[in-house]
Amino acid sequence: MKLVKIDDYTYVNPESIGAIEDGSFGTNIYLTGSDKPIETSAEIKKYSTLFAVARST
Repeated sequence: MKLVKIDDYTYVNPESIGAIEDGSFGTNIYLTGSDKPIETSAEIKKYSTLFAVARST
């Protein structure tokens, strides 16, 4: 299983990501089966059909 680093304490399996919403105040990542987002200020990067979240620098 591959994990994507969201921040220093949060890692998620990219296969469990249901939706990514890019808002004006940050990014919300919704996991499949959950209605509560993971809120982050990370940038969104897209590689072919796989979305990955890269930590902002």
